[in-house]
Amino acid sequence: MSRRVAVFVFLITVSCSKKPAQNYRNCLNLRIGISRDHLFRIMGSPDNTLSHIEGTSTPHLKGRTVYEWKTPVAMSAPNVVSVDEVSGKVISIRCADIAINSAANEP
Repeated sequence: MSRRVAVFVFLITVSCSKKPAQNYRNCLNLRIGISRDHLFRIMGSPDNTLSHIEGTSTPHLKGRTVYEWKTPVAMSAPNVVSVDEVSGKVISIRCADIAINSAANEP
């Protein structure tokens, strides 16, 4: 019986760890300048959304919405993507500790 429980726990752990790993791989395919819709087609729904709120948020968030996706436990930071609210375009990307700086044409 305990072997079945151990196998069950292992399978749950493995299945839970696949999404953060996929999030990281997807993040590496993002480029500055893609639309918010394209971002969500690649990454799926974010785990966290931070919008600028006057008087409570830090000034660098003004005019942006920041989206976060989980990464594998071994990585020190989440995937973080900022989108300009006026244009709806991605303006900054950080995949765990890697900043993506290259632009691409929107497909």
